[in-house]
Amino acid sequence: NNNNNNNNGDSNSQDTVPISIYSIQFLEVDTSFNVINQDSAYVRDIDFSSGTVFNYTSVSSSSSGKMVVPGGMNMVLRGVNSKGEPVRNVFTITYTNDCDVSTFGRGESIGWVTFDNFQPASAETCNAPIVTLAPTTRPSSASTP
Repeated sequence: NNNNNNNNGDSNSQDTVPISIYSIQFLEVDTSFNVINQDSAYVRDIDFSSGTVFNYTSVSSSSSGKMVVPGGMNMVLRGVNSKGEPVRNVFTITYTNDCDVSTFGRGESIGWVTFDNFQPASAETCNAPIVTLAPTTRPSSASTP
């Protein structure tokens, strides 16, 4: 019984490096993780290759007159590898809303995305209150004798 394979012994190996990105979706959430903005500008009809620059503008920059405090964002990138197989990169970034703490610096990466330029948060969203669940009245576990 000959059990040869051509994938270096890893039957689950897959090329996850994209040669083309055909969809990027941004979801921005509030501090309770409710979706407050969905940017679909890059969801269809794109063909990005390595080095392509794209932009995302936070809902907190809108001129709607309504104060919105983002708690984070989710990004979904879809593409194809050199074999034409679908590949996906999904990540979520949560914000501290502390303007003295940078989430990323120029040139840092997460997955296939390299961050290039950041605009500072507005003074209104800096140190905004973070909504958390109220503590329970009972302990979550009890010690045993």
